[in-house]
Order: sequence, then C-alpha cells, then structure tokens
Amino acid sequence: MMESTGIYHLPLLHYLVKRGLVCHAVNPVRIKHHIQPSALRKSKIDIKGMADRLFPELSKNTSVFTRSILHLLLQAPSCKLIRSLKEKKIARILQEASGNKATLSAKEILGWAKGSIGINDTGLEIELQSKIRRLLPYDVRVRGDRRGHRRGVA
Repeated sequence: MMESTGIYHLPLLHYLVKRGLVCHAVNPVRIKHHIQPSALRKSKIDIKGMADRLFPELSKNTSVFTRSILHLLLQAPSCKLIRSLKEKKIARILQEASGNKATLSAKEILGWAKGSIGINDTGLEIELQSKIRRLLPYDVRVRGDRRGHRRGVA
C-alpha cells in the first residue's frame, strides 16, 4: 500500500507490480476522514457513552477500550445480550481477544450483567457494534497509545 502522489508514485508502483507484488495506490484525500485523530476521538467518546447506557456497570468497573472488552461488546453489546451468553462463551471471547491474558473473569462480567440497570435499545446496540467495527482496525489499544494497529474484524 502506498500513497498516490500525483505521478511520483508511478515508477515505484510499476517496479513492484513487475516483480509480482500486489500493490495499491491510495488517494490520501479519500481516506483522510478514516485516520483523523478528531474523528477517532469522537468515535471513542461515542462508544464510551453508548456502553455507559447499555451496560453502565461494565464501564464503571473496567475500561471498555481493552481488546477483550471491545470484542465482547462487538458480540454482545448490552447487559441484556451478555446475560444471554453462557459463562464459557464469555470466557472464550475474552481469552481469544486478549491472547489468554484476560484480567477480568467471565463470572464477574456475567454478575455485573445480571444486576445491571442498563437500558434495552436494539438500535443503540447496532450503533455500538458499528462504531467498534470502525475503531478496531485503527486503534485497539485506545488508551492514548496509537502504536497498536491490527487487521480489521470480520
């Protein structure tokens, strides 16, 4: 992947393609809104606000911006949906996302979900999932650490 720079990227692009490499020239103007810090910051604020309404106990007890919690919210974005999961399923989501380094137990999260005062709002759940999908490819560490990039979530 390279930035399209008028005509200046073309010699390198042709050189790499001739050698069998798959290359893409990207117009920076078209992707600008995807990487703007202000847009990313707004997405983080939106995610935190939605999580606070759908499952306030979760955001009160842990950061919603850890990889494991983001992946959990991607699969079950509210206390209602988390309550419907088996403890083993929650544990598997946390372990897969954190590389077996999950600091929270599935039992803790399930307990918070069972006693939660979070709202039921299917539209908000869908919006939260959408925002998380957009956030994950760019910044999964999210705590101000912009070094952690990873491939997108299917």
